[in-house]
Amino acid sequence: MTQKPGRNDPCPCGSGKKYKRCCGSKDSIDSRFLPDDQMTGTPMDEYFFLLPFLAIHEQKVTRFEKDGPEYKKARHQVEKRYRPGAEDGILDSHFMSWLYFDHRFGKSQKTLAERVLEDPLIAKLVEPGPTCLRQMAESYLTFYEVLESGPDVVLLGELGTGKRWSVFYFRELFNSTPETGEIWYTRLIGPPERALSYTTPYIYDPVTRGQFERGVRGQVDDFFKSPVSIGVPAERLYAESQKASALFWFEYILISNNAPQAMLSSVPSEWPKQSLPRIVNTDREDLIFTEMHFRVKDEKAARKKLATLRSFDHDEKHDSWEWLKGKSRVDPDEPRTVLGSFKFRDGRLVAETNSRERAARLEAKLDWHLRGLLILEKTLYRQLDDPPPIPPEELDALRKEDDEFNARPEVQDALRQYSEKYYFEKWPRKRVPALGNITPLQAAKTEKGRQKLEALLDYMGRLQDGAPDTKPRVDIDKLRRMLGLPPKAG
Repeated sequence: MTQKPGRNDPCPCGSGKKYKRCCGSKDSIDSRFLPDDQMTGTPMDEYFFLLPFLAIHEQKVTRFEKDGPEYKKARHQVEKRYRPGAEDGILDSHFMSWLYFDHRFGKSQKTLAERVLEDPLIAKLVEPGPTCLRQMAESYLTFYEVLESGPDVVLLGELGTGKRWSVFYFRELFNSTPETGEIWYTRLIGPPERALSYTTPYIYDPVTRGQFERGVRGQVDDFFKSPVSIGVPAERLYAESQKASALFWFEYILISNNAPQAMLSSVPSEWPKQSLPRIVNTDREDLIFTEMHFRVKDEKAARKKLATLRSFDHDEKHDSWEWLKGKSRVDPDEPRTVLGSFKFRDGRLVAETNSRERAARLEAKLDWHLRGLLILEKTLYRQLDDPPPIPPEELDALRKEDDEFNARPEVQDALRQYSEKYYFEKWPRKRVPALGNITPLQAAKTEKGRQKLEALLDYMGRLQDGAPDTKPRVDIDKLRRMLGLPPKAG
């Protein structure tokens, strides 16, 4: 498949040393870049053969390139945090595949695998080498449901897209077949009709399907709204959102209540069926839905007192109050996190939040501000997996309510003001990966930069054209004028 450098040939990493004295040395390649299962004599060999090229290029980057220190620092920080290969850490194959295939760094914001694809060394590869390397570079970690299981192939359904993958597994290593309904967190490589599981999957019970599906959907939405998604082709948006969220799921795996049990054998019969990993809120507190019921002595006096407070934001339409996190000192215009909410109901004040710690803080705040007016009667707790799935009709009603809220003139005006402030004041001075990690103002100073900027603004305009009417719109022509670009023709 390739012409490997001879032992006495110059090392392709550019060090000037012989290959046997440099990257060809047995000890020079970190053995941890190999997946957990050494499945030689299988279709996986075509991918295993490419791993030395990745290891060689990694050394080339760290030794000789300007991006080397940034790459080494990121690797060290992630290794320290997630302890790959340790009993209480994540699997090596998940860590190394993230490092090679997902981690973007340097001015180009390309992954190591994408850089290898551009390396002259790859010109020596013959098919299926380049195709396999491209498949590795495009792969991502995400969640799948086992739809069907046969003697040699398991049919997986991707939770985020519904896409189906026929995945070959190796009977020599697997003493039992996967069970229908299991949820896998893994990386698939190859075409959907004959893919391979590159990493040992983390396996979860079927009951967790809805939770993970909502989690993946949330990650996709967050990625789409972020500036990082600008310039990403539509067909790659989902894949890139999963690459960007890998460390998010590493964190969940690491802090799950049964971290040692999360380590999996390569033999499915030894894989434990896991429940949902430990989920936390933005304050890193266990996610427990908490509902406090207060008896109200004087509702009129309580409402009058609440009207004078800045700690809580009153929603007149729903006659409820939101407890918001304090404003950021760095960026006071950033949206504030909702920590809890409450409303009056049948002579009671009912407060809701999502952790015991927040509930205690909210109780203390209400007791302080409304002292003498409230008496706590009961507190109810629900675990994340306690509530039944939300019925479709209720989901439709919630979506309709959300759409109606976003369509309100005051909400539209607030969103428009925020978007204009961001794009006309902050965005021109922010580094944008799609522009080579330089700012739009810097890009506008060169011919090549202006071409990229034009393409990026055209893309932003197309995104706006396809967005719902309730989404705020930015005057792209005004942005062009600010950046010294001519208005779009036509």
